[in-house]
Amino acid sequence: GIQATLNARASILAAANPIFGRYDTSKPLRWNVDMSAPIMSRFDLFFVVLDECDEEIDNNVATHIVSCH
Repeated sequence: GIQATLNARASILAAANPIFGRYDTSKPLRWNVDMSAPIMSRFDLFFVVLDECDEEIDNNVATHIVSCH
């Protein structure tokens, strides 16, 4: 048979939610998303996006969105 190594370059954008519903900033990313080290090593970049709970800002954003539609 033929043995060959083929390039299979791909761009992947993935998203994950914290395992307990809220991101614990005192714990590392790996603990928060429960992803194994071998899988994480295959990604070049990680971005953690946190939603700071602020009722006034949330209300202003919601009001703006509703007023635009």
